[in-house]
Amino acid sequence: MHIKKIRLSSLEQLQMPKFIRGTITAIKNNDVKKLNLEFPLKILEEHQLKISTLDVPVGSHPMTKHTDFWHKQRVDLASSIMAQAKAIALANLPNTKAEMDIVLRVVNMHFKNFRKNNRMVIEVLIDIFVKHINRNPIVKNAFAKIGLMLYVDELQLANETYIRLDIKRQSSMGRPQNRDANKKIAKEAQAALRSFFEYVEVANRTYPELDYKPLMKELNTLIAEFTNLIKTRSTYKKKKAQKATKEKDFAASATELKTEDNLQNPTSENKKLKA
Repeated sequence: MHIKKIRLSSLEQLQMPKFIRGTITAIKNNDVKKLNLEFPLKILEEHQLKISTLDVPVGSHPMTKHTDFWHKQRVDLASSIMAQAKAIALANLPNTKAEMDIVLRVVNMHFKNFRKNNRMVIEVLIDIFVKHINRNPIVKNAFAKIGLMLYVDELQLANETYIRLDIKRQSSMGRPQNRDANKKIAKEAQAALRSFFEYVEVANRTYPELDYKPLMKELNTLIAEFTNLIKTRSTYKKKKAQKATKEKDFAASATELKTEDNLQNPTSENKKLKA
């Protein structure tokens, strides 16, 4: 068994405190003394104290009310999709049975015990859910026939709006005068985490009788959650950049056409000026 790889440098600065807290929790869920983890734990806890300066309480920012609103919107929409899918299934309509089976399977796969998850997991689950539907024509057709695609589109919009506002909120939290210091704190924490993961890998090979697998399993679950978050945020930023580029190209083309038209068809005002 191995610990999964994660691009720690791709985590946003405000995600680092959450990740290191999750790592420390995973360690404490196991027998620290038996696994010889007292010293590595102490090192990580010291870095947690430093990196906690990058963490801002959710309720202390003026944009929080907006992110809270869109978080509630996306959760309510996901719950509505599940509730409607179950209600339609109970109606047992013969002409939609095949589609209903597909819809129920996809909804249950992504949204079972949905509200119990934290915001980070919810963000990733919705993103995976929407991509699964849009990338599979049979699944998309099933949702369309049942009449749920409108809700799926609204769910995607709510999730992307939440991501956009949350990224803006997190970016505005960083104080420019502390930017270099914050980067240094984050890099040191990343180095400590990498060293810890390597330590566990080596200890697992050297002392198989101590059984590091439960710890490694917890760490892999944590890493998977944050890796999915990195991918979700990266996809959103890429789409936003592509949209901005298209709008810029369109604006440039429109300006060129207008300039060319003015040269070919001078206005009466221009004619008067020439005269």
